[in-house]
Parts: sequence; C-alpha cells; structure tokens
Amino acid sequence: MIRWLLVLSILLAGFFAEAQKKEAAKKPVPRGRIVNDGAIVYSQANFDSSVLTYLKAGQQLPMSTKVFGGAFYRVQYAAGKTGFIADNDIRPLWKGAQGSSAKAQNAKKKEAAEKAEAPREKSNRKLPMSETQFAGLNASMFKYAEKTMGKTLSDNKTFFGLKLSGPDLLVSGPMLTELNFIFSSGAPAYYEEKTGKPATGLVFMTDFQLLAPLAESTNTLMSFGFGPMFRYAKYNLQLNNNNAYAAEDMSMGAVFSLGYAFRMGSVALRGEGRYHWEKTKYMGAGLALQMGY
Repeated sequence: MIRWLLVLSILLAGFFAEAQKKEAAKKPVPRGRIVNDGAIVYSQANFDSSVLTYLKAGQQLPMSTKVFGGAFYRVQYAAGKTGFIADNDIRPLWKGAQGSSAKAQNAKKKEAAEKAEAPREKSNRKLPMSETQFAGLNASMFKYAEKTMGKTLSDNKTFFGLKLSGPDLLVSGPMLTELNFIFSSGAPAYYEEKTGKPATGLVFMTDFQLLAPLAESTNTLMSFGFGPMFRYAKYNLQLNNNNAYAAEDMSMGAVFSLGYAFRMGSVALRGEGRYHWEKTKYMGAGLALQMGY
C-alpha cells in the first residue's frame, strides 16, 4: 500500500511540475524598450559597479518586474547574459508598469555632473616641474678650449641660445629631457694673440640630455643630466703675410650637467653647471629664463 502511495505521489508531482512549466511558457516575458542612446548596463545594481555594455535607444529586451537597489531593473542584454540598467534608461512595456524613479534621475544627474567636473579639476591641478614643458632663453659662460696651432688653447666665451625642458621633446613619453641650442659670435681671443691680426667667426653647439631628478617638489627641481653634444666652429683668420684663411671644425662628444630650477607662476629660472667632453674638455655655467607651456 505504501509503495503505491509513493508511486502515485511521484506521478502527481511530475504532473503538476509539467503543468507549471506549460503555464510559465504561456505567460509573456516582461520586456522593456531602451529610451536613451548609450544606456549603460552595469554588473551590479549601482552606478559604481563595472560597465558590461551600452545599448541603443529603441532596443527591446527582457527585463525584471522587480526593482533592485531602488533604481535598477535586471535585463537580459544578450543570450545568457544579464545585467542591471537604471530605470530612467528603460521603459517597461507591460500594463501598469511605473516610469523612471526620481532617485535614478538624481543619481544620473549627479554622475554626469561629476564627469563634467573631472576634466576641470585636472586642468586646474598644478603639475610638478618634471611633468611640465618649458621653453626660454639661455646664457652660458664657458672656459672654451680647442686643439689648434699645435696646442690646446682656451678662452672665456659667452654663449646665448634656446633651452627646452620637460617630457615629450625628442623622446615620446614622461621621460624628463632637455634640448639646448647655443652660439657665440666672434673667434676666441687666442687666434688674434697668435696671429697678431683680428679674427672673426662663430661657434655653435647643441646637445640633448636625459635628466634624472635628484630632488623635486611642485615648484623646484634639482637634476643631473647627460647626453650627446655637437659643436661646429668657423673662423676667418688673417695670417702674418696678410693672407685670409678660413678655418672650420666639427666635433661630437658628451655633456654632463648639474642643475637647479624653481618656478614662480608660469616662469621658471634654471641655473646649471656643465662639463663638455669632446676633442678637448671644458667646463661652464648657464642661466635660463623659461615659460611653461
């Protein structure tokens, strides 16, 4: 008797389960229409959760009748994939469904306001000197030396030119670099001393350095630099027999520097000591006035 009752119970349970499945299949799945282009589907029922996808206005898709988190519906945006969408981005299509909640509207407005403010806050933030580009004029004094007329001769020479500092100069990226273009008019005094005749000419030098910050703050920077350099010199000389003579010389080498800079508003003042190592070796010091850009 008990065995037959168990069998009958199992058969009845299967019958009712099948009936419920058929009833559920007949019941229409709640659907909704997307009302805003770019509607966001989140992984959780809050605006801080990760974004799963974006939907276009006019799309219709299955959705829950229950509201989650006070402002979200669960939606099926692809086969086997579900997420949560703010109720002001979707309009339920079944009879008696409520529209967007005030809470969702306020949350969306707040999120949009925060996104609008973010770039403004970033632009107002003052970057450290090592992350800012500067350009300006440079004046330097060198104990300039050359190998000429069978000897190594030297003379104090003043150079003027352009100094560029900061990231993204010749090397793309955040690496701190410096680029110098300097020249000096007139031939070194030792040519006139040796020939007894006036001499004219010019010296042009350029270098590119990688700068390693040693100490820095928002408005100050101490750095060590090194890199390749190039020098070109051309002189017009008068020899003892009054014959004119043009002398040209080119050389490549390396430059090392130790500098300190501080900023006042958008203006930066940089001082540095330099050591040039090419055909000869000589030292100097420079001062630059730059503007941030």
